[in-house]
Amino acid sequence: MILLAAMTASLFAASDTVAIAVASKWPGTESVSTKLAGQLKDAFVREGLPVVPDAETRSKAKAAKLPDPRTCNGVRACVEKLSLALGEGVVIASIEVAKLADRLIVRVEVVRGDGTEPLDKLEVTTNMKAWAKDTNAPVNELAKRLKGSLQRKEPEPAQAQPQATLTPEPKPEARP
Repeated sequence: MILLAAMTASLFAASDTVAIAVASKWPGTESVSTKLAGQLKDAFVREGLPVVPDAETRSKAKAAKLPDPRTCNGVRACVEKLSLALGEGVVIASIEVAKLADRLIVRVEVVRGDGTEPLDKLEVTTNMKAWAKDTNAPVNELAKRLKGSLQRKEPEPAQAQPQATLTPEPKPEARP
């Protein structure tokens, strides 16, 4: 039991924390966004990634005197500021859900605060009735890919360089 706890602790220490943030507030999408945040959290936890749920991410943003992540409307620079405020070793999985009639466009981007390209992203076009089923497999795949890209590799031990040995050159034989 203690070994399992130690292994779990080392696993959490070996990868970044994923903070989930609903990063949009489009009319008619609030309940889908909230449920999708829960779906993402469950997928990340199944993969053994440390997770900060959406509500806690919003609280931390408020404590850092940042605007509510839902006001970002999917703008990456806004989400990156949140990642910077949450500190080193935290990436943000931002969720944006847009609705047009009965169609939904679900976007998830995982970003760091360093302004580089997203670590991973996901986009699913679905509808109001089937969104949970349509996003289930892609969310699980995203979690698997993210686990692989976030796990820090332990530095390999430096291999000893072969030392050069100097051998004297043979002397030419003297001829009589």
